[in-house]
Amino acid sequence: MLQRSESAARRSFRTKVEILEGWVDAGAVPDGQHWPNGPVALREWGDEQLGVSAWSSPNIASPNGPHRDLRTRYDAACGSLRKLDRHAATDSLEEELKVLRLHRDGLVEQNLILNRDNRDLRKKYEMASQLLEVSKEAEALLLKKISKISPLHRVDEP
Repeated sequence: MLQRSESAARRSFRTKVEILEGWVDAGAVPDGQHWPNGPVALREWGDEQLGVSAWSSPNIASPNGPHRDLRTRYDAACGSLRKLDRHAATDSLEEELKVLRLHRDGLVEQNLILNRDNRDLRKKYEMASQLLEVSKEAEALLLKKISKISPLHRVDEP
């Protein structure tokens, strides 16, 4: 029985689909990578490190083309990757929200401490102002009393 060899186009399409399925299985797209989220992006996707190259023909990944089975797998992988992106974004936002809430709680506590310190300083300022007034009044009284005292003469002075 004669076995047909896989065409270069099919091999390339299969490689791309297997990479995407691997990322789905891994639960994330590797850092620095992007995934082609549509047939045009799939056709234009080329990455030497991954061993995939762009195609010139738009028919390779056509839903009714010769590689319908691969297109079905590609569509399924894209759906799963979209869900992973949403979950990753949600997880990231939830983590950021937790951090922001902790930061907010710290700021609220700091604000309470600063308000308490501010009240204490205002009270101390009021007390210091009252003491200054009392001191000024006492000084004025002492100066008045001193002015009534006649100067003392030394015995050896005429």
